[in-house]
Amino acid sequence: EAASDDMIMRLVARDQMSEQLAAAIDRNVRRIADDAYAVAKGHIQANRAAMDAIVARLLESETLSGEEMHTILTQYGPIPEENLQLLAEAHAEIPSSAPKASPPDSTPKKKRRTSVRVVVKRAGGSPDPDPGSQ
Repeated sequence: EAASDDMIMRLVARDQMSEQLAAAIDRNVRRIADDAYAVAKGHIQANRAAMDAIVARLLESETLSGEEMHTILTQYGPIPEENLQLLAEAHAEIPSSAPKASPPDSTPKKKRRTSVRVVVKRAGGSPDPDPGSQ
C-alpha cells in the first residue's frame, strides 16, 4: 500500500507541476504577444501619416507594388538601413532563372502587384477601431 500511496503522490505532484508549467507558459506567451502588440501599435502611431497615405492608395487601386510602397514610404522619411539590407538579401535569394527587374523605361508594362492588408487587434483579440488612438 505504501508503494501505491507513493505512486499517487507522484502523479498528483506531476499534475500540479504540469498545471504550474502550463500557467507559466501561458503567462509568458501572453507577455510576448502583448509586447509585440505594443511595438506594432507604436510603429503604426509613429508612422501614421505614411500609413494613411498607403491606405488611401490601396483604396484607390486595391494593390501596391513594392516600388509603389517604397515611393510612398520615402516621402515620409528615410527607410531604416536594416530594412534596406533585408530587402537586398531577399532580392539576392531570388533564383537566377527568375525574371530580373530591369531599369524603368518609358514603355508601359504591366506591374506585378502585391496586396497588403493591415489588421490591428487589441490584446484581448478584438479589432482596434482606431489604431492611431491613445
